[in-house]
Amino acid sequence: MRSDGLPCGDDVNGLVLLGRASYGGRSPEELADLACRVAHETGRWTRHAVIDGASPSVIDALDEARGAGLELVHVVPMSIPAERELHLWVRRSLDRWRTTSPETTLSVTVLEPMARHEATVVAIAAIVAGAERDTTAAHRRDDEPPNDPSWSAIPPHDHHLLVCRGPRCTLLGAAEVARAFADHAPDTTLTVSTGCLFPCNLGPVAVVHPGGTWYGGLDAAAATEIALGHLSDGTANRAHSVTPDGSRQQRPARLADDLPLDVRQP
Repeated sequence: MRSDGLPCGDDVNGLVLLGRASYGGRSPEELADLACRVAHETGRWTRHAVIDGASPSVIDALDEARGAGLELVHVVPMSIPAERELHLWVRRSLDRWRTTSPETTLSVTVLEPMARHEATVVAIAAIVAGAERDTTAAHRRDDEPPNDPSWSAIPPHDHHLLVCRGPRCTLLGAAEVARAFADHAPDTTLTVSTGCLFPCNLGPVAVVHPGGTWYGGLDAAAATEIALGHLSDGTANRAHSVTPDGSRQQRPARLADDLPLDVRQP
């Protein structure tokens, strides 16, 4: 979907351009606009997705492709250098999507990373040649980011909430968890989306300070309970908490069947 909400492409074969979220977890508008330009050039249904930190996820894009009646989708990893972790999470996302959508007839392939394609070298050479022909390019620079005075102030808050938006938690539904916290947490909560918080098998995870209370196996309903309880009156929600004591722990049984096989604990 384009940043202005218009559809892109109408072929039965589609593309998903997959990247990483920008700092702060904002949806990558440049990637969304690139997807639309690719759709215009190829005539194919094209969407963007991110592996962590924001939305839409690969699963979101594949659900949309299935709903649009597509027959084949190529997932195009956009990161350079090629990240082994990125490709690993793409395949795990596909495993999970197939598990939850066994009736689908949509075929999905993951293409080689961009850095391994000769066409990428040709594109870089063309960009450099174009810049060298433009004699003013060397003297241009983007506007400096504003030095916002608020960046020197720590907002007053009763609780500091850290919501993991790493690849595995994103795969397990961290976007829905983050939305639930945003919708229900009181204004006295300082919420920060983070990269990987480490106990991936317990994801989606979040941490509440003060006290260092860890929560695992979260979904939107659990996040809502924590927001209306712990973040409102300070009482930890033991039903969804995990203990940071170094011991191996299990995710709640209610979510176990949603896990792809390669992330289930024995």
